Amino acid sequence: MKKILIIFIILFQVNHASKADVIYAPFRSFGLCLSLELIADYEIQFTKHNTFNIWIGTGAVSSITDLKYPALGSEIAIELRHYFKPNSFRNFNVGIYAGLAFMHNAPYFYGKGLEGHEDLRGFVPGIKLTYKLRINKLLAIEPYFGASTPFYIDQANSFDDIFKDEPGLIITFGIRIGINHVKSF
Repeated sequence: MKKILIIFIILFQVNHASKADVIYAPFRSFGLCLSLELIADYEIQFTKHNTFNIWIGTGAVSSITDLKYPALGSEIAIELRHYFKPNSFRNFNVGIYAGLAFMHNAPYFYGKGLEGHEDLRGFVPGIKLTYKLRINKLLAIEPYFGASTPFYIDQANSFDDIFKDEPGLIITFGIRIGINHVKSF
């Protein structure tokens, strides 16, 4: 019970500064986000604890308080991962990553007032703590907690204009589901 209470306190504390990582909730969304990402990733082992990971995918993300305003997007990223158990390449790992994303705020969900902010392109570096749960030899589910700083641009604003209203460091809670292959030696 104490662990659950601590988790809820942490979630409450970060509620006003969280987004998803490479698949991110653009300029309008702050607070805890719900993120679902479908990915394919390929990991190459280079030590008994570490892998180089490249992934590509698609996803949807929305602030918990504004579920009716989702952002849809695609991503490609690279990540260096450190697994805590040697040669297992599952369970807990910590990684640093950098990715590129194309996000779309569908005008259907927003109505008027979105002109110039429909499509966003972003570069997102960050770190994350992931738990990789292997479903079978090919599929994995990865809930994660991360910290990132998205740099993005849309049709109406430059990076400088957008960052006047951004908090900088973004805290993320999300889940990735998809194909995962690890090439080990």
